[in-house]
Amino acid sequence: MGKNSIKSNLTKEDIISDIVLMMGADIDSKNVYILVEGEDDIKFLRPFITENVLVYESYDGKSGVEFIVRKSFSRCDRVIGIRDRDYQIINVSNKIFYYDYSCMEMMLISCDAVFDNLCFEYYNGNVNSIYLKRYIFKELMVLSIIRMYNEREKWGLLLRGLSINKAWDKKSKRLDESMIIDEINVRNNAFLNEELLCKLKGESKHVWNDECYYLNTQGHDFFKLFAAICNQYISKGVNYEELQNCARCIFREQDMRKTLLYRDIKEYSQKKNIKIFFS
Repeated sequence: MGKNSIKSNLTKEDIISDIVLMMGADIDSKNVYILVEGEDDIKFLRPFITENVLVYESYDGKSGVEFIVRKSFSRCDRVIGIRDRDYQIINVSNKIFYYDYSCMEMMLISCDAVFDNLCFEYYNGNVNSIYLKRYIFKELMVLSIIRMYNEREKWGLLLRGLSINKAWDKKSKRLDESMIIDEINVRNNAFLNEELLCKLKGESKHVWNDECYYLNTQGHDFFKLFAAICNQYISKGVNYEELQNCARCIFREQDMRKTLLYRDIKEYSQKKNIKIFFS
């Protein structure tokens, strides 16, 4: 594996200028420029992409990815973006590609070998990995529904960094939804009133299959709750970021080839006669 050019902590103007500059120096037009949301995306992609791929960390998450690809380089086939789907239903561009399911983390967890190995390393409880995964999904369901409505209805709620670890009750082995809801309401002027909560909790009574869970659960929520559960059984605590890092390391080339992300980018690169993945 060669070294890729990684561009992080740049402003919007710096990213645009750098891509234009690199294009000017690329006489054979071989380079490909990928916009991603953050550092974790860069770490995930590096084992799979060729030396001619330059990866740029967005100045503004998924919005920044879309702006650069759709507005600044709309006519250039060699500038593409990769982002979390995050409840988006309709694809916004043929040059914007999405991780399978809701986000990168859910794509990783959907690979049974990844979660199995995480459980072998960190989980010392007495249930198997298949049951544990579904249990985590179910415990997060109300929060997942709140996130889904927030995104699709454009409520604008502040939901980043919720205290899932504090809301995990070790005795009952349940996630205290009331604590999560109270924290959301403190941040958002009591937005979740009784009537709205009744509606949202009613949604949680529906039966979701595995695909629904993968599509509607936020990856960080999953890993935070998984870490809280693991920490009941190990003396040295583990944080969710370590679990996410390990998941990326476990995910291998043969797993990548099975994803829709790989398929879609591979089809695009063949159509445009550009090289992105090693194989």
